[in-house]
Amino acid sequence: MRFSLLGVLVVACGAGVRAATAKISVNTKALILATDDSGKAAIGTLNGYGIPYDSIVMSDSGYTLPALTNSDGSCKYGVIVAFRQLYNSNSKGSWVSFLGSDQWQKIYDYQVACGVRLIHLGAVPNQWDFACSLVSSNDATESNSLYSTNHQFFLDTDVAKAEFPTANLKNPKNARFASTWHTPGWCDDTLLQYAWGMTSQNAFLYNEPLKLTSPASGTLASVSQPALGVINRYSSGREQMAFFTTFAQWAEASIYMNHIWINWAFRGIIPGRRQVLLGLQVDDLLLPTAVYAANYTYRITVDDVVNHAKWQIDLNKRLTSSNPGSEVFLEFGFNGNGAFIYDQTVLGLSKNGTCPISVTYTGPQPVTSLEYAKPPGTGSDLWPANQTYNWPDNCIFYDPIAKMFSQNNTGGDNVNGVSDLFGLVSHTFTHEGENPITYADSKREITYNQQFQSKSFFDKAKRFSPNGVIPPAITGLHNADAIKAWMEAGINYVVGDNTRAPLRNQQNDRWPLISTAADNGYPGLVIIPRWANRIYYNADGVASDVQEWLDVSPSQATNSMTNLLSIERATTAQYLLSLYHDPFMFHQANLRVWQDPGVSVNGVSGPWSLIQMWTESILDEFVQYVNWPIQGLKHDDMGRDFVDRMNRDLYSGFSVAWTTSSDGTTITGFTVDCSNSSWSGEIPVMVPGDVASLSNARVTQYGSDPATLWVSKFPTSFQLKSPIQMHGTKINITSAAISLTTALPSLTLPTTSLVGSFPVSDIISAKSTSAASASLSSVASAKSSSASASATTSAAAKSVSSSSTAKLTSSSTSSGRSSSSSTSSASGTSSGSSARTSSGSSTSSLRASSTTSSATASSTASGDSDASRFLNSLCADSTTAASVGNLCTLWNAFKQTGKIQKRLVLPEGMPQYDWDNEGGHPEAIPRWRKRDGHQAHGRHIKRHQ
Repeated sequence: MRFSLLGVLVVACGAGVRAATAKISVNTKALILATDDSGKAAIGTLNGYGIPYDSIVMSDSGYTLPALTNSDGSCKYGVIVAFRQLYNSNSKGSWVSFLGSDQWQKIYDYQVACGVRLIHLGAVPNQWDFACSLVSSNDATESNSLYSTNHQFFLDTDVAKAEFPTANLKNPKNARFASTWHTPGWCDDTLLQYAWGMTSQNAFLYNEPLKLTSPASGTLASVSQPALGVINRYSSGREQMAFFTTFAQWAEASIYMNHIWINWAFRGIIPGRRQVLLGLQVDDLLLPTAVYAANYTYRITVDDVVNHAKWQIDLNKRLTSSNPGSEVFLEFGFNGNGAFIYDQTVLGLSKNGTCPISVTYTGPQPVTSLEYAKPPGTGSDLWPANQTYNWPDNCIFYDPIAKMFSQNNTGGDNVNGVSDLFGLVSHTFTHEGENPITYADSKREITYNQQFQSKSFFDKAKRFSPNGVIPPAITGLHNADAIKAWMEAGINYVVGDNTRAPLRNQQNDRWPLISTAADNGYPGLVIIPRWANRIYYNADGVASDVQEWLDVSPSQATNSMTNLLSIERATTAQYLLSLYHDPFMFHQANLRVWQDPGVSVNGVSGPWSLIQMWTESILDEFVQYVNWPIQGLKHDDMGRDFVDRMNRDLYSGFSVAWTTSSDGTTITGFTVDCSNSSWSGEIPVMVPGDVASLSNARVTQYGSDPATLWVSKFPTSFQLKSPIQMHGTKINITSAAISLTTALPSLTLPTTSLVGSFPVSDIISAKSTSAASASLSSVASAKSSSASASATTSAAAKSVSSSSTAKLTSSSTSSGRSSSSSTSSASGTSSGSSARTSSGSSTSSLRASSTTSSATASSTASGDSDASRFLNSLCADSTTAASVGNLCTLWNAFKQTGKIQKRLVLPEGMPQYDWDNEGGHPEAIPRWRKRDGHQAHGRHIKRHQ
């Protein structure tokens, strides 16, 4: 907490800075200021948009800020973000702000001169800085509960529409803090008298109503609208936004709040784009799967396919209603040999000579370590030496599943084809593991599937990806022979596995990984990041999935599909809100439809498949927060999207600067430019309204979200048809508008009501695809143990190299910065991205535990800051203390609770990974995501014989 009384006195005695009265140019770049790694909580969301930023981490008090303006007088930053008002323990052990009053004044003067807004994250309410008083208790236990409980929070939509309309947020119906510290405040206009020069405030975010049994002096016993976020305005023209909660990059609430300040600070002119992508990739189409903890295999049926086609149509209708502009779809990775396995094993057509037998290996597949790098030219072929593609075309269509995917639907509700509904991409012909594969076998795996896709008409599907492949079990990505064969066959884009650090870009997790000869054996392949989840590859229903969860993660798992889905809801909502574009991994067995799966999802008991349960659950969680459209991209388009983003970040040197009217009262337009004069790509810019001319730009807009301009010539200036007012106004707030409740809903999956107004239709009908539903108890009684093979992954950073697919070099984004005029060192990064930590559950029963303790601030009282000395001296005398109202009460409360406790750091030892043969389990979390110390297991073996 920073008490700015002395800073206020400086302003009062000075010349009196006033808002700019001349035309100015402001670069839309963010400046992040922190005293530790807290800035990552903001950087992750900035990176999701693609917003440039500079991040400065101050190592000690007395820091001197770098220049905030450019040499030509233009304004370098469009927003300044400060964490915890830059308070921390300095090298002397005192809890002080690392910026002195003169440096804070430098920020204030810059705000006034450039019209730039200041954001305080992790602030604590006080009258002097925010015209809010801290809600506190005299009882330590009550205070601890007050600041650490998973309270529900609410958005005032009236204020949101006036202050940050382009955020396009909803007032979430069931959103809570999960293991983040928050300090609600009582914000009232009567407190403006204590904040020098402050003229108005708009509270926009609220905690649930609070009742205290032992309220501290100055705190009401009952606070109906405890504020968590407030906007302050000053007579000088300065504006600031403060959040009274700590921020964490893994916290759903923090990510949601990031979108508030980003849109408010930039006034809707955002350098980058906001697009939510939900990729649902289903591997192993046409193959059977050996079901976990069972003695049978499962291959999807026509009934399963029809059910999912109808469900997808209905899902998109509901999404369009709740989040206009939405459209998602399932994308299947197919293995052509599976059709001929069906002909041979189910129809027996190989016996009468109608169809040749499927490919049969000449020996067992070698077992390798996960990141095994086969020396080029080594290994033994497993395919028969005389194998040819000799299957007549009609043998494809004897398989009813292959036939369904070969044709469009012409039957209306009686679905008879799905090639116009789903996506299709190669998963290789037989699914041979490609870690030890030879060049000859890898080439046949790709080219045979290409022949199959042509003869089956899969390549005529609406969303077919000819230049992509899903590697079998995500193997072969260190095999030069395999990658060479793929790329020679026109394959440019593959998916990786986010649980394996060597397959993820360590420089920026929003970029793909580009293979290199050094790390992968062969250069130029684009590896798209892909998420694992707790819907396991060999699970066909609730029984097998929950049993595998229990076996894989005994420290976390419970015998409850509802709990599993609750974790998936929270985890996936964080990824979507953070604007990750990585698709999610599923498998064909996950599409088995159960008439009565034994669990209700959003109030509907069935019929459900595992992938339907997962999708309905995570969308139900996500759409409560935002009105944004959620969309799918086919595999090849995802690959191009990732490459375009990386090239834009690395090579364009783009900037977006808004300009004001001649009197400085409105923003009239903006200019998009690139420092790289040879840049020939596009630069996206979100805009809050129409522009006068679209010369040199194209427009994309979906649903109710703001439009995005894709600018292709530089520099290009745009004029807004409706100029934006530089300063906001006071909004009258009413309790009715906020709709606070004291009867709070449970955070477990609802069984009778829906979250986020996302109803589930019950019009879908489907036959059960099983003779009988296996019970959890029966499977649990037959619990099997699985041998596991561990592999430790390396987190070494990967460099990018040149390729024909994308313009890539080993150069990185601009390096860390430090100010030469600083009296203490600081480290920082520019235009980078933070590594993600693992996500927490949205339910109080499943959240990772955090511990807090009563922390004293004795060092604060003896601190050497001007504010500390002044306030300690003032409050030591009872007469003078009584003359300043609640100031000393507030100061003394701060000294007891002001050092906000950090969330307990959970074990961070590098996990030992055990792997299944379809990519990593989500429990096998790299160090930068690990939270609950659990591990995955599985068997790296071939299961499709």
